Amino acid sequence: MYHDQVCGVYIVASPDHYSLYTGMSTALPHRIQSHKDGLVKGWAREYNCTKLVYYEFTDTEEQALYREKAIKGWTRLKKTTLIEQQNPTWIDLFQDLIDSVVGY
Repeated sequence: MYHDQVCGVYIVASPDHYSLYTGMSTALPHRIQSHKDGLVKGWAREYNCTKLVYYEFTDTEEQALYREKAIKGWTRLKKTTLIEQQNPTWIDLFQDLIDSVVGY
C-alpha cells in the first residue's frame, strides 16, 4: 500500500506538550509532514503542533473520521493516557509512522 492511501487518526503536540491537536487523514504520512512544514493553517499551526505523539491506522476514511470525533471529545487526561500507552516518553513518532507504512 502506498503512503498516500493510509487512513488514520493522529495527535500532534506543541514542543512543550501543552497543546494537543487531534486530526484524521486518508494520507497520514503526507498530512503529518504538512504539519511539520507549517502548511496546515489554523489552530495546530498557531500553537506549533508539529510533533507526532500518537497515531493509529483505520481501514476506511469513515472509521478515521468517527475515531477523530470521539478523541476530540475526550478530556485532556484521557488523551494523555492514550498517548502514553503507545508513547510513554512523548517522542516524535514520525519516523515510526514512515517505517510502519512501508509494511502496511
